[in-house]
Amino acid sequence: MTTSTETRGSDSDPAAQVTDDGTAAVPRAAVPSVREQTDPPGTTAEVVAVARAWHELVAELDGDERAVERFATIWLQLLPRRLAACRRALVSGEDDAARVRLLTLHSSAVMLGLDRLAEVTWRCQSALDQPTAADDDRSARCQGREVIAEAQSAAGLVRAALGHARWSKR
Repeated sequence: MTTSTETRGSDSDPAAQVTDDGTAAVPRAAVPSVREQTDPPGTTAEVVAVARAWHELVAELDGDERAVERFATIWLQLLPRRLAACRRALVSGEDDAARVRLLTLHSSAVMLGLDRLAEVTWRCQSALDQPTAADDDRSARCQGREVIAEAQSAAGLVRAALGHARWSKR
């Protein structure tokens, strides 16, 4: 299978490359730093929030920026499988398996500063504890659809954060 690469930003910047299957090319210097407060063109407040969360995670890891960079890259690579497993568990009514999958998605979202994804995964977990009709907007299955949609947006935020090498201290 051939994977094409879409370039975001400068053509000469290898840190700005993202494959079209949702994985990011590992950038040289991609962990954002809060020291630079100016937003690059096209950067949203959400990407800045992700950058801040990454900076805090770097501090917790004694300055190991590459560990955070690897974590974000691996998160992107595993996300499709994790979402599929969560969907299967929700559809088949395997509540315990769904809780495990949602907890994994929730905890990694918190670590990466993906606040909206963390919120919708938490709502979906709560819906498992309060069963409703399957077509009810509050049902775990309906909430699961929101998790999948939000995870796709979150993946875009992670790709964008990985692509902003100029935010790194390196």
